[in-house]
Amino acid sequence: MELSMIGHSSVIFRDGTSGIGILCDPWLSGRVFNNGWAQSPESVLSPRDLDGVTHLFISHEHPDHLHFPSLKSFPAAFKERVVIVFQKLHERKVPDALAKLGYRNIRCLAHLEELKINDQFSIYIYQHRHLDSALLIKSGSRFYVNLNDAELSYAECTRLRRRFGDCDLLLTQFSIAGSDGVDDLLPAAGEAVLEKVLRQADALRARTVVPFASFMYFCSPDNAHLNQYLNKVVDVKRRLQDRKLRCHLLFPGSSLADVDHINTEDDEARFTSHEQSAEKTMFPLEPAVPAAELISVIEDRIARWKMHFPSFLIRKMGTVVVWVPDLDRRLKVNFPAGTATETDEPALMQIHSQPLKFAFAEPFGIQTLGVSGRYRLERLTHQWRTVRIVSSLHNAGISLTARGLLSSSFLRWAWSRRSNVLGNVAQQYHRFFASSSGRGVPER
Repeated sequence: MELSMIGHSSVIFRDGTSGIGILCDPWLSGRVFNNGWAQSPESVLSPRDLDGVTHLFISHEHPDHLHFPSLKSFPAAFKERVVIVFQKLHERKVPDALAKLGYRNIRCLAHLEELKINDQFSIYIYQHRHLDSALLIKSGSRFYVNLNDAELSYAECTRLRRRFGDCDLLLTQFSIAGSDGVDDLLPAAGEAVLEKVLRQADALRARTVVPFASFMYFCSPDNAHLNQYLNKVVDVKRRLQDRKLRCHLLFPGSSLADVDHINTEDDEARFTSHEQSAEKTMFPLEPAVPAAELISVIEDRIARWKMHFPSFLIRKMGTVVVWVPDLDRRLKVNFPAGTATETDEPALMQIHSQPLKFAFAEPFGIQTLGVSGRYRLERLTHQWRTVRIVSSLHNAGISLTARGLLSSSFLRWAWSRRSNVLGNVAQQYHRFFASSSGRGVPER
């Protein structure tokens, strides 16, 4: 099996025996998460790299994985022949959007459903929580795992190993992906990601670990302070080596000719040189948004949430006072009342007007805010955590009403996830509520 690093969370698996080539999560250029992230180092993909690519795996809908400008840029002939592999959900917004871009072959796989390419090569998707998914490749006796952002627990990884065998190659995210809004929590969040990598590698008995999916930096003046908390890939390699785990660093544009028999030096020197010399551009803030427009957008979003979630959950969201520095105004957002009004009360949150508008104008806006880190909180409250959960569920098309929970599409999806859904719910509850330290990374 050959592995080519394109950049960030994008790689190409090429199996010489079967002729299969799998391109994963291409984000080739530009900023994402409301202009909050840029790549460093940048992706490298030439037109000839698409030769032999038979499948395109998209792990989930976040723009550093489902990047529409990159997907749109591919040639029409490629869109006609490639098979997109995506997770089967209770809704079809992602497959429908891809079809509009001209992709003709879209295969949606249920949790751990096998896509058998031939007698020796199969693809599986492991769905995690309501958003993420991992790619599992079984080639003969070999087992390769692309976890990207999926935070599989030790128990989940152990079950995969027992079913498929020891992992020959593990690719996984190695650094924080946003902020809970409280800077004091970030060192612990970075350490939690490192411990996650070590647990996953240990449970899967990974023969080789390739850290990826974190080749980015925070590129706006209102989130630039987060860059000091990013894990460095070279330090991740040291931590893995300290646990007697093999790590191989791949710089964008580099390849491993045979991941099963690695006999070449990795790209540690290139990463070290890049870290010392790379220029990381900071882009200016967007123009201010009038307060009246912010109020309208916020109240409209709350009204939408109230249609899909029970009143007790809306009440748990409470009240949040926001200071908008570029307007020098404070807004009191009362979620149970469904109102946003100007106030002189002390603020919990600091956020500029454009990211505040984006957070409420878009279904994925609150999630984007957490991942972009373009805000700060005085403290992390249960009320704000509830806002994040409701927003994330709503963006995923999950409605906690009787009609939504009893719909045939939701029930089919929930049944297909019966093997891990309760564990995922427990993991998510602990992530948001059970730990008073707030050490988890933001919901992505």
